[in-house]
Amino acid sequence: MRCARVFPLVLGMAFFLPMASAEEPEPDAFLAAARAKHLDHTANGLRSFTAEFILRSSRDRNLANYKELANFGYGFRSPREENFDFEDTLESMRKPLKDTLGGMWRDLTGELWFSLFADAGEKRIEEEANFTTVAGNIGDYGWIVATFENGPLALFDVELRKYQVKYTYRMELKDRLLVVAGRAAEYRGDHVAQISYRAFREVSGYSLPTVLAVETDQNRVEYSIRYETINGEPAELAKLDEEEVKALVKAFDKGFRKLDVEQKADLIRKIAETPHDLVSAAIAKQGLRDKSVLVRAVAAESLGIIKRRNVVPALLAALKKNEKELAVSLRIVAALGEIGDPRAVEALSKNWWSQRSKQEAIAMAKAKIRALGNIRATASVDALINSLYATKDETIGKLGADLLMALNKLTGVDLGNDRQAWRDWWKKRRASHEF
Repeated sequence: MRCARVFPLVLGMAFFLPMASAEEPEPDAFLAAARAKHLDHTANGLRSFTAEFILRSSRDRNLANYKELANFGYGFRSPREENFDFEDTLESMRKPLKDTLGGMWRDLTGELWFSLFADAGEKRIEEEANFTTVAGNIGDYGWIVATFENGPLALFDVELRKYQVKYTYRMELKDRLLVVAGRAAEYRGDHVAQISYRAFREVSGYSLPTVLAVETDQNRVEYSIRYETINGEPAELAKLDEEEVKALVKAFDKGFRKLDVEQKADLIRKIAETPHDLVSAAIAKQGLRDKSVLVRAVAAESLGIIKRRNVVPALLAALKKNEKELAVSLRIVAALGEIGDPRAVEALSKNWWSQRSKQEAIAMAKAKIRALGNIRATASVDALINSLYATKDETIGKLGADLLMALNKLTGVDLGNDRQAWRDWWKKRRASHEF
């Protein structure tokens, strides 16, 4: 995958909040009014946030093959102090992800492109019936030309004339606040990428997206956003309205069987943006039992994203039925690991080598090892040490790194490939070990 084609061009400019002067010329007065009506969480108190981004789905084979390596932590403090944790992210993905999410911060806080006008010279304004255009000379970057829709004063598009880059924004009204629901980037007339923000939820009093999608002509990547802190305090996600959830599930159940395979998969991804036991139960009932391999795989993947324990029995039953269907079973195993329920340990400890080929068997064994590494239970360590002891020497080279990583994650200890050392250590610590 060529990262430059997946994410929009970001020019690495510095962004600062514009200051209004006592007597503003006409373009500045218009920009101040537009900025005040635009999404402006900065003025309303959003100074920082940290979040975890979890890969929901990918239509790019490179990312799909490395799903477990594409999750990361992310934080921002105003103005523009960045803090990224890319420990579990592919090296090649770090810069484009950083660029894309830098754009998200500007969108969420209202910095956007207003700041570029703060020191721009030769400002001009042109008003029409439905749109107003403001232009300014920003020195080395050339000219910035921004067009606003007159009614809501929503930013419609931005062009950087020197670099022939154009950004187009899609706005929506959320909780009486105008927010950026998406933006598309073009370079010299060619589509580069489109970013969409979806599933807005109230988080610590702010209306924030919980799904981020990045799409090009060839690829589409979606992330779930789990906010960890807002302004340095633990993020508080507002409870979902029970009646709204019931209505959503009812509509899902009623319309699901009438759809084709792609539509079913898309509907599952959409409803999974609402993390609730009723939603996970509906996905398990309809999706895990569907005749299509794709639908079952998407259902399992979505259940891993929303992490509801009520579907563990359904996932375990589906794992038995889909044992030979690798595309489904791998995602079921991953979902069980994401949920982290000890009830899954027994199933994850069995049938590592039941696949039709050695390559598939290795893939399943690795998936189960990683899932066990996410389940913080004594039984998980038992299973991993027993597997390390039982694995043949010629196979340990292919599984050893995964086994040791999972054991280290659960125990905080690194004893290498020494099987007996692990068994002796665990025998002494098993009864008193705390996860």
